[in-house]
Amino acid sequence: GIYVPFWLYDIDTDAQIEAMAEKVKVRRSGNKETTTRYKYRVERAGKSSYGKIPRDASKRMDNEKMDLLEPFQMNEARPFSGAYLSGYSAERYSETKDEVYPRAWDAARQYAIDELRETMLGYDSVSITSSKVEEQCRKVEYALYPVWQCEYKYRNKLYEFMMNGQTGKVVGKPPISVAKVAFVAVTTFAA
Repeated sequence: GIYVPFWLYDIDTDAQIEAMAEKVKVRRSGNKETTTRYKYRVERAGKSSYGKIPRDASKRMDNEKMDLLEPFQMNEARPFSGAYLSGYSAERYSETKDEVYPRAWDAARQYAIDELRETMLGYDSVSITSSKVEEQCRKVEYALYPVWQCEYKYRNKLYEFMMNGQTGKVVGKPPISVAKVAFVAVTTFAA
């Protein structure tokens, strides 16, 4: 187990998106089928606030895997005490809050676009054509969150797994044995 450093960002967004939406109506009359497509230009705008967006502050940890370990339980966070570190290693941040901020901003931007997209209901298809998101970072905090890390070598290739120490969520790619997969497929088919 290791306590990994994180920066937690509170970000306000002001977002606007435009999309092309389509409704399809199919009418049947006897043997004749008529398809009518209705196209709409849809716009949405809104302001949102996102609190405690976590992004790891360690150059040693794989950012993609760390992002996949979310969510961390922010409501279970406690003020720092050295007693929590007993039996664990902990890392100090190796990336500043300014270096990590673009990753938090990308997350907040995507959250804002997704929220507006979810309001475009009643269409058969929606395709976003443009988006504009402005942001303001209100607050940045520093935290350590528990992560279990396991690395092992299999056939001269290194495999790494990480587990969120709060939720038990696991991220990693296991080795695949082609022979075992083929055996399971053949025996399943035979049965």
